[in-house]
Amino acid sequence: MPRTVRASKLSADRDSGRRAIMLHRRERRRIPRACVLAGLGAARVRRSGPTPVGVSERGSGLTSPKRRHSGGTVPDSHRCSTAIEAHCSTGWFDGLMDVLILGGTTKARQLATRLIDEGVDLCSSLAGRTKSPRPVPGPTRVGGFGGIDGLKEFLTDNEVKVMVDASHPFAAAMHGHAAQACRDLNLPLARLAPPSWRTQPEAATWHWVDDHDGAAQVLADLPDVILLTVGRQPVSHYLRLGPRRVIVRCVDAPEEELPAGWKVLRERGPFTLDREREIFSQGVATLVSKDSGGTGLDPKLRLAAETDVQVVMVSRGPAPGWGDELSTVDDAVQWTGNHIATVIEQ
Repeated sequence: MPRTVRASKLSADRDSGRRAIMLHRRERRRIPRACVLAGLGAARVRRSGPTPVGVSERGSGLTSPKRRHSGGTVPDSHRCSTAIEAHCSTGWFDGLMDVLILGGTTKARQLATRLIDEGVDLCSSLAGRTKSPRPVPGPTRVGGFGGIDGLKEFLTDNEVKVMVDASHPFAAAMHGHAAQACRDLNLPLARLAPPSWRTQPEAATWHWVDDHDGAAQVLADLPDVILLTVGRQPVSHYLRLGPRRVIVRCVDAPEEELPAGWKVLRERGPFTLDREREIFSQGVATLVSKDSGGTGLDPKLRLAAETDVQVVMVSRGPAPGWGDELSTVDDAVQWTGNHIATVIEQ
């Protein structure tokens, strides 16, 4: 069963962990840090400053030295790249990594920043489902691993010591793959996610459903205008609503043809309360959201409570059966340092 780790139960001796990490890094063979493209075709790496010594800049990006791999050259899917932004265009990188961070969420970016400041070698992995994701600090790879076996191979080839799954709370497939891969390899895993909104007082008035099909069924009896804030991919589950007044808010436009009366509002959060008021002023009577969670309600849920807007909330799936459950970046930083130190001491 996953364990929920609280700050009070985390080791307070962060200095000893940090010293062990730095000693371990000094013992490694140092080679220039470099970036490569991860199968993104003609996309270019944008960077600032001169090209680091030992790094070649070509038409599609920066090419890293070849690393050890059971089959010879490391395949593109196993490389770390900064095709979004070349944040790692300077400094040193030994070709291996201490930590793999899954996800491009706000918490994932904050964690990457903190760990880099601590001197930890890491790589962040993005699913690649958003066409223009926010830049993530440090080396970044984009795309899937090729299932559980591909993820295990990546972890083994790069000698990853710990993994932090900071992907979206609704990335169920990724959560499952991460847990199974780490279980098979006996690798420390933490899942970093905001606490559920179920504990909020307003949650008792919401229509809780297990999935998007359940949400669509509940919406049959709720008034228009419906504000759909579940992202682009689940939109297909709601097409059964037919020609009603629906506002779909998402970063990228849905691929499906939408019924009459639907409109797409392409925006990227986080959203201010004033912006939510502008949207709600279009006659929003029902809000559909996923339980992304947080320490407090986000603006749209606060506004829904103030204006008596109906809320349909899609529940999270069950937690994977391996790893520790963390809710804050501070906890994740300390957890990572402690576990890296433990691995090094072994």
